[in-house]
Amino acid sequence: MVGRCVYIIPMRSNLDKDLREEILESNTTMTPTARPRILVADDEPVIRQRLQELGENLGFQTQAARDGMEAWEMYQDGRPDLAILDIYMPRMNGLTVLARIKESDPEVPVIIITGFMHYEQLIMSGGGIRPDGCIIKPMNSTQTAQLILNLARKRLESYTAVSFDEEPVEA
Repeated sequence: MVGRCVYIIPMRSNLDKDLREEILESNTTMTPTARPRILVADDEPVIRQRLQELGENLGFQTQAARDGMEAWEMYQDGRPDLAILDIYMPRMNGLTVLARIKESDPEVPVIIITGFMHYEQLIMSGGGIRPDGCIIKPMNSTQTAQLILNLARKRLESYTAVSFDEEPVEA
């Protein structure tokens, strides 16, 4: 028997506008030449599109992958500031991508998406590498936006500040 799943996903809220303004303000002071980048990977088109739109509404450059292998390739090509990965995806699961990202750069925040409330068991089977956050399906847009914003802010604040007001030092 084939089942049917219906997603009710609010596309915008007033909080999205406030969060977008907040991240654009923080981005202006930390990385004036480029918007922060998010990589979204989910094999469900509706979830992938919603997360991509949410990231863009918050002021991020957003890339979307349909499976884990595509996500890993996009990560290697673009080195995003934050990754959002579904656990169960074709070709490579989200836990494997999580482990590879953390091995490549432990400071990149990674959010795992799951439909299971007890995701800790799944995380432990991935070598004990823990994500920086978790989104439980069905997604709450406000909570998801706040999690993305908080982790992105932490990542952006970790970048070394560069001052162009000082005279160059001659060697």
